[in-house]
Amino acid sequence: MKSAADHIDNLNYITHPFEGLIQISRKRVLMETGILPTIQIQFSLIERIARFCRRARGRYRQIGLVFSALVSKRSITQNVQKGANQIVVSLTTYGHRFRDVYLVVESIAHQTHRPARVILWLDELEFGSKDIPRLLRRQIGRGLEVRFCANYRSYKKLIPTLNICPDSTIVTIDDDVLYPRGYAGATCNRVTGFSWSCYCTQSS
Repeated sequence: MKSAADHIDNLNYITHPFEGLIQISRKRVLMETGILPTIQIQFSLIERIARFCRRARGRYRQIGLVFSALVSKRSITQNVQKGANQIVVSLTTYGHRFRDVYLVVESIAHQTHRPARVILWLDELEFGSKDIPRLLRRQIGRGLEVRFCANYRSYKKLIPTLNICPDSTIVTIDDDVLYPRGYAGATCNRVTGFSWSCYCTQSS
């Protein structure tokens, strides 16, 4: 019985003037020799373990952010000298996401390079000051700014911030992502020296 290597070596002897009309794929060879199913099973197991680890790591970090939001007194922002370039993190939220947006804000509070300002914009017709939950109020005491504006939809996190911080480096973030510790600093490093530039890490 031929080994998988013998089958693959035989591919070198197959030629045809019309490319693609006659092919023996490596996948077929591996299927016939029984190697591919074993590889697929192994990769499937590895993928399941990796997914479980990612979920566990995400849950562990989420619990840590909840605890931090409950008890931390550390400022979310840092003081910047006058004349220095200010990093302003801006975001918006709506609907049911409003209750969990404090987790995103807390992930910004844990940045290695904290911003000078963190601004959360809310639709003035959807929310009012009385609607702000307790954990967001704690974050306001640590430097978070909650402001209200007209409903520019997803542009709420950009247009109003441009109006009040025209000379700052503005980092817009989503309300459903827990950002890694080096995100804000790395993003700003990439745009240093490029005035009036727009840098995108992800879009849809």
